[in-house]
Amino acid sequence: MNAFSWRNVPMNEKHKKRRGGLKITSQCFFLLLAVLILIYVSLLERIDFSEPSNENNRQGFPPPAFTTDASSTYNSNNDGMTSYKTKPRLEEYIQGWNVTKNVNWLLDFSIVGFPKTGTSTIMLYLKNQTQSISIFDDERCELGSNQHVPLLKDLYRMYQGPQIKIGIKCPRDLEVDLALNNYRMYFPETKFIVGVRNPIRWFESFYNFRIHNGFPMLSPEKLIGSCRKLNQGVCTNRANFSQHLSKIESSRKVFLYEINQLEYTDTSSSSHNNNKMMTKNERTDMFLRDLEEFLELKTPLRGPMIHVKPGLKPLSVEHENRLVTHKIDICQDQYKNLRGLLQQQASESATWIINEFLANPNVKVSSPDYFKQLLQTWHDDPCDDTEET
Repeated sequence: MNAFSWRNVPMNEKHKKRRGGLKITSQCFFLLLAVLILIYVSLLERIDFSEPSNENNRQGFPPPAFTTDASSTYNSNNDGMTSYKTKPRLEEYIQGWNVTKNVNWLLDFSIVGFPKTGTSTIMLYLKNQTQSISIFDDERCELGSNQHVPLLKDLYRMYQGPQIKIGIKCPRDLEVDLALNNYRMYFPETKFIVGVRNPIRWFESFYNFRIHNGFPMLSPEKLIGSCRKLNQGVCTNRANFSQHLSKIESSRKVFLYEINQLEYTDTSSSSHNNNKMMTKNERTDMFLRDLEEFLELKTPLRGPMIHVKPGLKPLSVEHENRLVTHKIDICQDQYKNLRGLLQQQASESATWIINEFLANPNVKVSSPDYFKQLLQTWHDDPCDDTEET
């Protein structure tokens, strides 16, 4: 072997190793390419390429009257009940951040207003008192920040079939235009549950609630008008209930209550309703039956409805006593001007609700005469009764 061929021996070995490495690399590449092709084909099978019916669908939004829902995935029994068969794929309704089909079947009702009107009491009562309802433990306010897709995914995971009514709670949704727009877009048939309260008592309760939970609060007189950053959500404009209620479209079904209707006591005070005298307990039983009918529940609601007071617990008796010193008694003379403004809003709201809002057949109230009687008291300063006693 000459010198030239001897020098080529290690070079040939290098070429062989290089060719072997290239061969392995190419095999891996083609294997990876095959896997990607399989994934792509799988995705193509899931995408709906049907032509949208109108301009709204081309933008990824369903039209208000869109009827495609999950009803086709259920069988009817001889007793008229529907039984759960299959769950439609979420990909059929959501593509990225676009909602491509009607998703109203994922949300039957929403507790949308107002804070400090017993919304937590309603939410937890419905969660614990019937197997016909599935509702989150916490507030879900994503519709007010355009986070509808994460909410829809959670609602989809919760969905068990049409026999279980799904609900959420966000007591400020009626005050957020973006939230109302999203309800109109994605949940046009979702029923609203709304609580109201005498604006004077509402303001006092909300202010003291913030104090109780450690929020630094401005003096009440500085919370007149619209809410600003330092208001911690407490301002007189939020108590203008008629202004917020007027934004609900007339086609929406609404269950409206006054916070005193949630009381369940042995007090024998009564009022005239449906040509007979009723105790508070009897009215509350009727309230639960009316709410059950409104939500179309398969299992009945039973009392009592235990009052829930959300928020933090004081660390000690001393801590609680310190908090009490910062809370307000709105009936004190120093808040007379504040009460005057709130009382004017109360009177205007009561008149509008009774004369205008209740005229809508889609608005349901329990014990209508008693409800109106409660709202009539809004025309007077509740502190006048306190002074008399």
